[in-house]
Amino acid sequence: MRQLEKFDTNNESNLLSEHLKMQLTNIETQRSNLKNILRNEFEQISNLVIAIRCGQADCSRLQEILDGDARKTMEVSINHVKQNLMQFEQKENLIQYLKQKNIDYLDASANKINEHDDEITIRKKLAE
Repeated sequence: MRQLEKFDTNNESNLLSEHLKMQLTNIETQRSNLKNILRNEFEQISNLVIAIRCGQADCSRLQEILDGDARKTMEVSINHVKQNLMQFEQKENLIQYLKQKNIDYLDASANKINEHDDEITIRKKLAE
């Protein structure tokens, strides 16, 4: 989570297109959801530790939680968010590089360009 917190989602460059702003919002939402899930997991584990110390629960229950599917799912989700952050940063760096070279960045999705378009179709869509 600390690595996810280091990414400043409030740092919006004027180079970002609406599509990238939406991606940034989605990443922030994913990060926020993960924080809530982790907070709930920590609370559940804390309560279980207290119950174990009071003799109201068995230690095996703690091991079940720590080794359970929820933890594995959370790890996958964290890795997914980290991957999204890395891809986003790479896109932003590319856009900044293109801008420095006086090359206009055009968002393919905003221009409805897809992988099936040939060069002529792409030129027509960009001219619209």
